Amino acid sequence: MVEEEKEKRKWIKPWSVSRRNLAIMLMGALLLSIGRIAEYTAWAARPVPKQEGLRIIGIDVVGCDFLPEEVIRSNVMASGLRPGSVIKGGTLITPEGKKIPLHEAIRRARIYAMRSVIPGTKIKPIRSVQITIKRSGVVVVRVIEDYGLPR
Repeated sequence: MVEEEKEKRKWIKPWSVSRRNLAIMLMGALLLSIGRIAEYTAWAARPVPKQEGLRIIGIDVVGCDFLPEEVIRSNVMASGLRPGSVIKGGTLITPEGKKIPLHEAIRRARIYAMRSVIPGTKIKPIRSVQITIKRSGVVVVRVIEDYGLPR
């Protein structure tokens, strides 16, 4: 009897799989693959939203040494040039729905940036501000600070 069991075990290999189990595993792999393909085609066929105009994605402050960038950034955002606003033609549309002429928003942003003060003081170190809007949607604020001349 011991020899018969050894003889049976000799023919059963640890990596052998019955046909039934093999068929089930192949069907599972096939269903997973089909599901992935269907998911990708549904994603690729989705409607692409039309974006009209240029969406502002951020504000980059350049050239300030002593004044914190957040002070200038918040003042520029108060003029309407904030992330989420859209520029259509010559009009700036804020996330709240306000429509402002673009040249007016840029003019206000320059004024607000020049009124920026060092926190805790009344010192206004900014002498000049240049605002440009890149095609990528980034508003670049270039600042020149000067402490030499009293105001």
